[in-house]
Amino acid sequence: MAAPDTKARIMAAALEEFAEHGVSGARVDRIARNAKANKESIYRYYGLKEELLEQVLGEYLRTNGDNVSPEANALDEYVAGLFRHYQHDPRYLRLCLWEGMERVGLRENPALAERRAHFAEKLEAVRSSQADGTVDPGLDPR
Repeated sequence: MAAPDTKARIMAAALEEFAEHGVSGARVDRIARNAKANKESIYRYYGLKEELLEQVLGEYLRTNGDNVSPEANALDEYVAGLFRHYQHDPRYLRLCLWEGMERVGLRENPALAERRAHFAEKLEAVRSSQADGTVDPGLDPR
């Protein structure tokens, strides 16, 4: 198993690489160079580039996901908080945009299930606000 600091360097370099270049434009050799790791270890520990992206997305949510969470009846504050968060650190938003534009086919796996659970909590807060009348119930909560 890789040393924790090596894995942390790989994840940090991959986050920067994917946010800047997307999946198609990202290069494992650049990730390895920037992480001061070898390319083979990235493939051994994380698999294909798409699998590394899944891990990066999951890790970002684990470390930053609680920074901004909606509270029922305070969705305006939530949106303002998201705006401030992404203005300060746009990498996750960029990753999601790249993922959507490139139509990366994420297969069922623990990382994807973790992301779905994270966003299910946010959807529930919106639905709660719709139920109490503070948000238009005709809007799709997604």
